[in-house]
Amino acid sequence: MPYSQSERIRIPDTVHAYKVGQFPSTDDQSMSEAGNWYHIEQAAYWNRFLPGSRVETTGPSGNTAARAYRPTPIAGEVTELRNEALQDKQKLQESLNQVQLAKKKLSTSMQNVEKTNQIISGAMSEISKLRSENEDLKRKLQSDSLAQPDTDLQRFEKQDATPKGLAPGPSQ
Repeated sequence: MPYSQSERIRIPDTVHAYKVGQFPSTDDQSMSEAGNWYHIEQAAYWNRFLPGSRVETTGPSGNTAARAYRPTPIAGEVTELRNEALQDKQKLQESLNQVQLAKKKLSTSMQNVEKTNQIISGAMSEISKLRSENEDLKRKLQSDSLAQPDTDLQRFEKQDATPKGLAPGPSQ
């Protein structure tokens, strides 16, 4: 039976190929180049369906799948990546602290603005009250001046021509 028809009877293994850079030798004194490492993801199994039936399997179609993985980092690289991550974390923490400080300042400013608005609205109501009182006083003064003639002028006319108790000045 040809291989292409054998899938009708037995589904082959699903193999995954991993790229492995190095691994320790058996004596743990050196490293060896590993190459590819193959892992059987799903073992082969018999097709229990009848070859002439319309039921199809949903199993994987390919036999091998080679994927390129990043090699295992060297200890120095891991330390460098860890240090970079810590620096990024510190920068983010500083930024967060600055944002929280700005938030506090903004809330204080908003409270001050609300107090200032209250003071301004109180002052505006006081100003409008004083303006209305001023207008009332002006109208009252105008109505009083129209009702009574100028009393100072009448007093002046009633006074004597010569002042009392004063001696006449030198004549020229």
